Amino acid sequence: MNARNGFITPLTLSFALLLSCFLLAQLTIYESELMFFHEQQEIVIREALLFLGMNDTIANIQKGEVPDGEQWLFEYEVGSSVVAVHLLDENRYEATISCTTKKQIKGTAVFIYNKADKGIESWMEENR
Repeated sequence: MNARNGFITPLTLSFALLLSCFLLAQLTIYESELMFFHEQQEIVIREALLFLGMNDTIANIQKGEVPDGEQWLFEYEVGSSVVAVHLLDENRYEATISCTTKKQIKGTAVFIYNKADKGIESWMEENR
């Protein structure tokens, strides 16, 4: 009995080590994918806040005269947008939107709106 060479125990330990390494690698991949998902979700929310701020700004401009340098704060469920509006000429307005998500992800966009044509002439976004 004492002359036996062990075969099953080292094989079992080797298999357990390989399985543990595989599970650890899969867990690391899962965590990185989860972080990527949350980051992309915040980017989508930031884009939505910029779009909502733009729509609300256009609605306010269409309602009537907007003094030069007017600022608005729009609060939404997922964050807020601050819009500063400057009069370029009789029918054109330049609006700067600064948005912040609930997780403090910030975004900024500048657009020029033509009230007579009811259209956006330009849009420039700054990513941070």
